[in-house]
Amino acid sequence: MFLISTNRAGTPAHIAMSATQTASAGTQTTVAADEINAAAVSRMLIGSRAIPLALVRDGKFAFANAGFSALFGAAADMVGMAVVDLIGAEGRSAMTEALSKPAECPAAFRGRAIRRDGTSFQVELSLTQETLDGVATICVFGQDVTDRQISECPSGKAPSLSNGLELRP
Repeated sequence: MFLISTNRAGTPAHIAMSATQTASAGTQTTVAADEINAAAVSRMLIGSRAIPLALVRDGKFAFANAGFSALFGAAADMVGMAVVDLIGAEGRSAMTEALSKPAECPAAFRGRAIRRDGTSFQVELSLTQETLDGVATICVFGQDVTDRQISECPSGKAPSLSNGLELRP
């Protein structure tokens, strides 16, 4: 089954396949996988502004959809840009490690990222290795978690996020 969760504005925030997930009232909709055309889902993800998606090969962006480009404030194409150039200095070694060991994906990177205009924000990047056209490729889903961090912090300010990598089984 596909699990589509939405954010507060009702915009799709995450899509995952699962045979055991159940929906919770008001935040998630569950749709049987056989009801969704895989090609249509692919087209939706490729063109989506709501679901930031990028593909990385050899540490550089091979593809970034409109949502991923908007997340990082990139008006122009991100293809060819080094991923670590968008990560705050304190998190670059963790990101370099993640990109150098794609076989250990899936992983999540949490830390400070830098938009093209120089402003920083808290980001969560989910990385998964895929093989596309016979080449190891890392699929990256991104999310600005600054607002979530602020809402979860009693002081009302974004706490400093530990920059790091979490390997997921």
